[in-house]
Amino acid sequence: MKCRYSNAFKMAEAENGIGFDFLPNIWKGDEDFSDVNGYSYEFSEAVFETYLKKHFKVVRSFSKSDSINRFKYNNNISLTGHPKCYILANGMGLCFIASGNIDATAYFYIYLKPDNKNKIAGKDVFNFI
Repeated sequence: MKCRYSNAFKMAEAENGIGFDFLPNIWKGDEDFSDVNGYSYEFSEAVFETYLKKHFKVVRSFSKSDSINRFKYNNNISLTGHPKCYILANGMGLCFIASGNIDATAYFYIYLKPDNKNKIAGKDVFNFI
């Protein structure tokens, strides 16, 4: 499972450049994309939609509030940053968080059963950076 999502990111890097070096400089310094330590829903959405979405079979995407509220885990802990979340054709959930800082970081959260009420990290939810 991890390999598949890693490969999608590597494909985006092969097409655009290593890491987030391919992002336009205006995104890296734009105040609109830095509301929580360089993280924002809009920035995460823009990066995923522009560079990564074509490598996934997305069947549904979620708004900012739904991404935060629906994808909690470990007794309702919300994801840090502002995730953009999706449901994939295989039924799994995917939340993506990207930092707009110059030293950009990206997080993928994979939900095996996103509709479960009590999601547990390491059992139902997995992440990688």
